[in-house]
Amino acid sequence: MAVGDGAVSEDAWRLRIVGRADVPVGCAVLLPDSLVVTCAHVVVAACSGPEAGSASGRGTGPVAGDAIEDAATDARFAEILVDFPGSLLGGRMTASVVRGGWAPAVDDRAGDVAVLRLHGSPPPDVLPARLRWCGESHGRVVSAFAEPAGPGSGGWARAVLAGAGGLSPDWIQLDAGDPAGPRFVRGYSGAGVRDQTSGSVLGTMVAVRSTREQTTAWMNPTEALVRYCPVLRDIVEPEAPGPRTPADDSLLPSLAWQTEAERRLTTALVRVPSMRDTQRRDRIIGDIGPEIMPVVARSPSLIEDIRAVVAVCLQYPDAVDRLAAAVRWYENASLPMREFERVWAQVSAERR
Repeated sequence: MAVGDGAVSEDAWRLRIVGRADVPVGCAVLLPDSLVVTCAHVVVAACSGPEAGSASGRGTGPVAGDAIEDAATDARFAEILVDFPGSLLGGRMTASVVRGGWAPAVDDRAGDVAVLRLHGSPPPDVLPARLRWCGESHGRVVSAFAEPAGPGSGGWARAVLAGAGGLSPDWIQLDAGDPAGPRFVRGYSGAGVRDQTSGSVLGTMVAVRSTREQTTAWMNPTEALVRYCPVLRDIVEPEAPGPRTPADDSLLPSLAWQTEAERRLTTALVRVPSMRDTQRRDRIIGDIGPEIMPVVARSPSLIEDIRAVVAVCLQYPDAVDRLAAAVRWYENASLPMREFERVWAQVSAERR
């Protein structure tokens, strides 16, 4: 179907970052409101050359040093050229880093996120990606697309998420899923990591280590992107994709709910990213009040653990309000947090 007839590729959110020598230096993801997310080191490379955005021995990734710090300062205020490899209409456009959208790598590890905004509207056959929380990672099949040397030079590289690991505790390791297919190489940094089941983007490629025998890559999951650049928070769709998410309502009816309020609050709270993080959940429970933590029947099951917290809080006049305040400290006004507060407002009104 011709573009004029309304054809739109579901993966046309793939962007390329073009360097000064008119050579692609990395990838990016188009998001709603003409926002673009990529790696900070890719933006630096666009301003100063690929060597400024590559760490030796890793194939592609952030690198520290005085020269890079100077380049990073320039990149933050530069106009960056992007093109649209997924568009039949083609074309190029400039973009620049938005306020709150710059988190360069710290000590070659944490961060390495950049959020830009296009200086105009993308081609009409290019739609933004659905950015969703990564959530549980182990065993999930994903793919990422790049054309490192221009059109026809790459393709979709498939991988399996192996779990957290790499130079940064934020990173998730990707193991090659198709030895006969395209391999992750220099140029994949910033590429959107697409869930094979849902088509949603779960994060961005951040580093690759490639040898003749093995290729290993790493991604910054959406949770890390939002942590370093909160401007993305409202862009994230509230539910994680696929059957692995603990927020899936199909997992909830098997529980023996004591009250309808318990069910509704647990269903909303289990979608909040901070409550899915074990250490952060422990801190939140401790922040509710000294009388709460000792009486919560903790469970290794995420849903059962959150359900137990909700059940205890419902027994105290203001404990759910204190729970909401503790979670809000981490979440601010994220969409899942706003949904939990909406549900609590309804439940609270019905209990009066």
